[in-house]
Amino acid sequence: MKLLAKNTFAGETLIYYDSQGRIAFHPDALCGPRPHLNPEAIYDFLLFDTILPPNSIWQGVAALFPGEELWQDRDGQIILQNKEYPALTRLGIVAGTPRELAAHLDKMFEEYFARTVSRDKPTALMLSGGIDSAILASYLPKDTVCVTWAGWGEGSSDLRYARQNFRQFALKKHLVSHIDYAADEKIFDAALRNLRHPFSISSGVPYLRMAEQLQEYFQGRPYQLFMGENADTIAGAYHTGVYVYYFSKINRLWGFVSIPPSLIEKKRKLFLLSSTNPVKLFAYFSSFGLYPGSWINPPQGYFETKLEQIKVQLGRLRNFRDHILMLELAIGSRRNQFRQGYLPPLYGAEMTLPYYDEGIVKFFLQIPQRIRRQQYFGKTVLQELARRRGVPNEVIEKGKKGLSYGYADFLQQHRHIPIWDQMQKDIVLNKFVDITAVRQKHESNFALFDMLRSAHKYLKVILGPG
Repeated sequence: MKLLAKNTFAGETLIYYDSQGRIAFHPDALCGPRPHLNPEAIYDFLLFDTILPPNSIWQGVAALFPGEELWQDRDGQIILQNKEYPALTRLGIVAGTPRELAAHLDKMFEEYFARTVSRDKPTALMLSGGIDSAILASYLPKDTVCVTWAGWGEGSSDLRYARQNFRQFALKKHLVSHIDYAADEKIFDAALRNLRHPFSISSGVPYLRMAEQLQEYFQGRPYQLFMGENADTIAGAYHTGVYVYYFSKINRLWGFVSIPPSLIEKKRKLFLLSSTNPVKLFAYFSSFGLYPGSWINPPQGYFETKLEQIKVQLGRLRNFRDHILMLELAIGSRRNQFRQGYLPPLYGAEMTLPYYDEGIVKFFLQIPQRIRRQQYFGKTVLQELARRRGVPNEVIEKGKKGLSYGYADFLQQHRHIPIWDQMQKDIVLNKFVDITAVRQKHESNFALFDMLRSAHKYLKVILGPG
């Protein structure tokens, strides 16, 4: 057999293929002059805020999973296999207290940064007010330039803690990116036309704006950009993943009941007691209120197929660690990997993502579950490492808060109203979701609105205005 392609461990590089074994880094390259839209890919985006492998936007073109290999036998038949991820389910458990594990992780990071930091180009860091990026700041050279997204303005707690982190490690420069609705839409439209891959405005624009600001600061020179993303997932501290794991287990124990859809519509949280399928349960959280609902009906067997595809890659889906790998392989991290791997490079960034490093991921997968569970899945080992590295105690003790897009003024200025009007007239989008019905209940749900307008814009880009 001949090895045609292998996707990277963390999947930052998206590799596509067709039935003939042709390979490309963009699905459009494998399409004929009039490709057919893949309906399942649109449901992926509406339910998970990204297109999940093996789907691409076009029928007949598939995407490799992280770590997946594409082979061709002597008869020209395509064979897929993933050796890396099943091996991860069989890793042993490391012994030690949280402090001892943090000391080991400290040594791993010292070695990682010693071999990774490039001195032939400027170093930059997307610095938040949390511990994940603050830990990275402690290893980076003092001439590092930092940038922070101030989604909720100068008074936001994330910016205040980010400034505290910056002062603590005495780095070179701290840039701050502020929200600008007109500029945000403009930079989103440009990236969408360039990449022809869906992503939501509020989750993607901060990366674009920060990278743009760094490019301006470095006067167009390429720069190495570090980010602290993926720490929550590999540490088992991504609370959506925790909820999905335990609800799927609980429902299996007592035999999940059949709850009428009408009752779920009245009290949406009852849906969490209705299924043992973790992919289906994850859609409850990742669709921002869209699913479940009478306004959207995924194809029959959609969630069952998704789950089986994941099991094929992993070989099993039994314990909490396997669920972490499910997120890395096919759900949460796929969205993040696209945003982080493809958006900043549009503005000169060469991405370096320490928490996606294979050795770092394997280490976290070997942490005992009894330690993961401490402080309600509170990143105990990373907190110990943060103390060891001198991260301010106030930053360590504060609650988690991810990157956020300030939308209050957007809604107060009624900017969403004309866009809802446009979406109600979008014939293609309404084949997948009843926009009028959604609007009646969720007109001011910004996260859901933003995901729908992103899908609306994306369909216009790939299908044209007609």
